[in-house]
Amino acid sequence: MDHRVSYFKYVVLLLLLLTMLIPVSAFAGDLPEPKIGEAAPPFNLETLQGDKISLADLLGKFVVIHFATSW
Repeated sequence: MDHRVSYFKYVVLLLLLLTMLIPVSAFAGDLPEPKIGEAAPPFNLETLQGDKISLADLLGKFVVIHFATSW
């Protein structure tokens, strides 16, 4: 019986992981593939001070985009 409980836990864990990956993979096909050496697509952002900035405003400057999260 102990093996059944352990097996059941692994099956439930696998199902949970799969349900988390399905939505991520659904959007992955919509994103363009990054091209090395080509310009980034245009985008607009809002700064922490509320100002708007676009990638075109930074033309000719070195730009680093840092994506962070706090899970």
